[in-house]
Amino acid sequence: MYECCNTTFETLNEFKKHIKSRRTHSLTKSNVIDINLPRSIVYSMISNRDFFMRMLNLASLDNNDKFLLLIPTKKDVLGSTFKRSLAVRVEGPKSDKGLPTYVIYAGNLIYKISFKVDSLGESKTRVSLISTFEADIGRLGTLLPSVIIKKLGILPLPGKILEEFEREIRILDLRGYGVPSSK
Repeated sequence: MYECCNTTFETLNEFKKHIKSRRTHSLTKSNVIDINLPRSIVYSMISNRDFFMRMLNLASLDNNDKFLLLIPTKKDVLGSTFKRSLAVRVEGPKSDKGLPTYVIYAGNLIYKISFKVDSLGESKTRVSLISTFEADIGRLGTLLPSVIIKKLGILPLPGKILEEFEREIRILDLRGYGVPSSK
């Protein structure tokens, strides 16, 4: 099963036909999680740029907005250099329709990650995560869809980004993130 432009394709041939049909492709995923932390703490974590960079495992290239996005590998990487990485520029957090949003630019690839933080009580918060991936494959990409499928297949897609965020936020939820205990 293949997914692109928020459409599911049953066969590889249908998917390749779709890739050939246009130059720009996108994919959006969302998830909602409940956290046992006050809204103010969750909102401050999400609005903290350094926290966001650590959560996505982005390594700083300089003190500005350039980072290194490590591309996952199945091989053991101990003692080897990172050959599978992507230099990216990060903007944010900025407000997009009232939601804290980070935008990650990597040439013809754009990741957009937005958050909606709602209070469910004094010490419980609901976080909605929305992750969008957009790629401009160019004219050559429409002619060689197999190459595009292979290249895009190694990149972290919105679903993987959401899994990582959810895992990290749940870890913080378990730790209590500095919330004083009530005795």
